[in-house]
Amino acid sequence: MVGRRDRSIDIVKAILICSVIIGHTIDSNSVLHRYIYTFHMPVFFIISGYLNVNHPEIDIKTYIVKIIKRYAIPYFSFSCIFIIITGGHLKDIIRMLLGGNLNVTFYSYAYWFINVLMISLVIIKMILFRFGYKVLCGISVILWVIGHIFQVELREISLPWGIEFLMISIPYMSIGILIRYLNWYSLPPLCNIFYIIMCCMGSLLTIIFWTGACSYQYNINMYILGNGVVDFFVPVIAFY
Repeated sequence: MVGRRDRSIDIVKAILICSVIIGHTIDSNSVLHRYIYTFHMPVFFIISGYLNVNHPEIDIKTYIVKIIKRYAIPYFSFSCIFIIITGGHLKDIIRMLLGGNLNVTFYSYAYWFINVLMISLVIIKMILFRFGYKVLCGISVILWVIGHIFQVELREISLPWGIEFLMISIPYMSIGILIRYLNWYSLPPLCNIFYIIMCCMGSLLTIIFWTGACSYQYNINMYILGNGVVDFFVPVIAFY
């Protein structure tokens, strides 16, 4: 699939976008809301990593400038527009500069994802540039463990540009990068078998969830995490 547009990824992104819209318009206590939040943002991070091909010919400075232009400019542009429209005050401008969950204006509170995505991409690029994939995997595991052990403490704080979410975003994006790096399309028979297994597991988990057999909850934005193993497998299964 290298060099060609993968339509399956476009389909996944479309499903996730619809899921985000639905998740923000229905009752937060509903089963559908809880179901959507178990996978939609984690899979967004996985796809971001999957599409973040590590081109060695692109130097790190060029890459960082590219990422900042792609994410920071739209973030500030739309935030400023919303501040002007809503007649925002100085505190709203400060919140915009701080970003993350500190940007809590009515229209821009959801922009925490853009902040976290931008920082995660830059950090991952620096790690890959200097150390490689093995170190990235090691750091991701450490961040994942820290994020789950101290999730209660992290839930109570809001750091500039959503730095607290890096404990979760970087591991998920690393998963996507590894899936792309290992070239899961290279062995079609094996990949097809793996795909069937993932579909069966996804169907089983969906039935368990909807029948109320488990009380699993997962909401990255609220830093409500579940079991570290389940939090890993559910989004990966959803991605496949």
